[in-house]
Amino acid sequence: MTEESEIQEITENKLTKDESRRLEKELNNLFKSINSNIDSLSNLLKKENKFLEQGQVPNIVDLLDKKRELLINIKTIQDNIKYFLSKNNVQKDEKLVEKIKINYQNLQDLMERNEILLVSNIEVGNKLIEIYQNQKKRETIGQSGYDETGKLSVLKRLERIMPSISLNNKI
Repeated sequence: MTEESEIQEITENKLTKDESRRLEKELNNLFKSINSNIDSLSNLLKKENKFLEQGQVPNIVDLLDKKRELLINIKTIQDNIKYFLSKNNVQKDEKLVEKIKINYQNLQDLMERNEILLVSNIEVGNKLIEIYQNQKKRETIGQSGYDETGKLSVLKRLERIMPSISLNNKI
């Protein structure tokens, strides 16, 4: 081998190693970024679940934009990781991958709890609306003089207030 070819081979190997390190670093940054977003979303869901458990539903409104933003970020980073891995042969940091898996499972658990709390709060809200509507319906019927059967409710009250009068006008 000539000295020039040896220098070229060393240079190519160095470039390959440098490129490999750069790609690994880029992938690790993506992993750290998704992990950070998963942590942030988990903390936000803990707050939301606490508000739902305490019946403080109006406080959730302030969290929705941030929740939406984090979900979009996580999806975007997932897509970037998939694309990156499909185009590059890079060694993954298994510790980071394992940490992401654990955090993602915790996130899934929080999301399941969140869904249960949201559904139960919606059901309670619907029940309260139904009770309110029925009460208003009864009040409206009472004000019109008719009962639920369509008969004049005034007659029932009148019978209780006034004694029966016979045909010959005697009590």
